Amino acid sequence: MEKVLQNGTNEFGDVAILMQVAAPAAALNAWFIRRDKARLKRDSMALSRTIQTNIRHLVPFYYLQEDSRLTQNFGTAALLVWAAMPVSTGINFDRNSRVIQFNRDDQTFWNWADIELRRAVASDAHTTALLVQTLLALQKRLQESGNSNQQFFAANTASSWQQTSLTADGDRLLQGLLFAEAQIIDGAAKALGDVNDMLNDFATAPARAVRRFADFGANLTEAFHDGPGGVYGDASLRALSSMILVEVSRAIAPELTVGNPTAMLNILTLKNQHSFDLGSFPDGGMPPRDQVALAQTLVSL
Repeated sequence: MEKVLQNGTNEFGDVAILMQVAAPAAALNAWFIRRDKARLKRDSMALSRTIQTNIRHLVPFYYLQEDSRLTQNFGTAALLVWAAMPVSTGINFDRNSRVIQFNRDDQTFWNWADIELRRAVASDAHTTALLVQTLLALQKRLQESGNSNQQFFAANTASSWQQTSLTADGDRLLQGLLFAEAQIIDGAAKALGDVNDMLNDFATAPARAVRRFADFGANLTEAFHDGPGGVYGDASLRALSSMILVEVSRAIAPELTVGNPTAMLNILTLKNQHSFDLGSFPDGGMPPRDQVALAQTLVSL
């Protein structure tokens, strides 16, 4: 169960948000299947593709919640192009900057540090196609809100966004996103291998494995907030790591029944000049009832 604090102010006072996401027990069972070398490799590749799919949806979703961030700049360009890149393990390409083959499965993630390959993937037709879909959706959102920036999100601007993501600060941020993604995938794949090795000493395996799973949420947050990924993430991503864990578990053990994740969102609006220590909230502290102006709970099962 993950807990996250976000706070701000409104007409009522301070707002504290507690997000809780629970992963079903079956999700953990998927990691305790004894895997031979061939299956471990196959599941590691599936793990990589699943993580890529999920974080490329979640990070832009959270970062672009505010229309003010939908502007033509290096940060938005890098994020949109990164999210539009094809999900892939190893990639083969030629020196004419053309991708020859995606998902070679010779490594869990492609060699993003190769500048020629990075440019090839960012400019690939598959990236362009998905980027156009995203741009049109964002343009519609801006049109509905009457935002003049809508002109920058037309379908014919895709190549401009791609070029911006490969120039100066755009490329630096794009590399940061790819580095963060690669670190998460590498850590998860190593965890899968470590747990598999632990099964030889099953008496201690569960406790040691749980420690590895706990690291997953912290790594996701650090990679996109504290790490080279820059300002794209905040503590909210830690709670969502449990949901990603469920999706990864489905991918590495499709023969098991892994239920849908359950989620509960508690929103507490505190009274002005309250004395509750907001810093204690993520650690389980709850404000006294007489200091809560408004409380609302949303549950998804």
